[in-house]
Amino acid sequence: MNSANLRLSIHYMTIEPQAAARQLELLPAGQGGLLLQQAPTGVAARVLQAMLPDFAAKILPQLTDGQNSKLIQELSLADVAAIFRYLSGDDRRHLLPFLPQGKQALCKMLLNYPEYTVGALVETDVLVLDSKMSIAEALLRLKRRNYAFLQWLYLVNASRRLEGRVGIGELFRHPPVTLIAGIMSKPGPRLNAATELQTALALDIWQGQDTVAVINRRQEFIGVLHHHHLRNLVRRQQRADTRPEAIPAELLELYGDTLVSLAELFSSPKTRESLN
Repeated sequence: MNSANLRLSIHYMTIEPQAAARQLELLPAGQGGLLLQQAPTGVAARVLQAMLPDFAAKILPQLTDGQNSKLIQELSLADVAAIFRYLSGDDRRHLLPFLPQGKQALCKMLLNYPEYTVGALVETDVLVLDSKMSIAEALLRLKRRNYAFLQWLYLVNASRRLEGRVGIGELFRHPPVTLIAGIMSKPGPRLNAATELQTALALDIWQGQDTVAVINRRQEFIGVLHHHHLRNLVRRQQRADTRPEAIPAELLELYGDTLVSLAELFSSPKTRESLN
């Protein structure tokens, strides 16, 4: 094994995960999986995120349980759900327990929405508060765990209907005993989870904001949609319907041959034996 080529390929995947993903999509899934096994978990996760979900779903079964467990922890829940849509029922049931218990039900919820709708792309890992809580109670929840999205804290009533939102900076501008309801602002525009992605992208609600609250058909708050995630997914879907995007010539010349050669090397029986 040429360690210099391995370092070069990992560097390529690190700095250009989208270009690396496009190139790996042209290889058999077994070769791509063997190559991603050699990359750090964070790098491999970014490459998987950039792949078309149907191809990424072919990669996961090539990996060990330990590798899949680490990768799934790195991916957003929306990305996990997008990939899980293309897994066989057996593979999905096998990999779902690698998510934390609380996220398994949320993942199943996302899988219930068609992949062309907003509901399939919802970020569910947001801090939701009761408007009767104090700032001290909100801060305690912040200390107890990390959340993927913390620009806004969302307030709901007993029926999970959205009442308002609070910028996280507001929590530090008022006494801890202050009730959240006293400092919350209007919830802002909302998207229905059943809205088609192309329709959502064309709406004017994105003027001046990058994140919008998402509700289900019962008007319950289920999470948020990020504009950049929406753009990226629509772009990936368009790429799936057309020819692959061209990889920049200078990058292909510098890294491409090494990546393909290394993938072929890892796919040989002798190399697989040496890696075990």
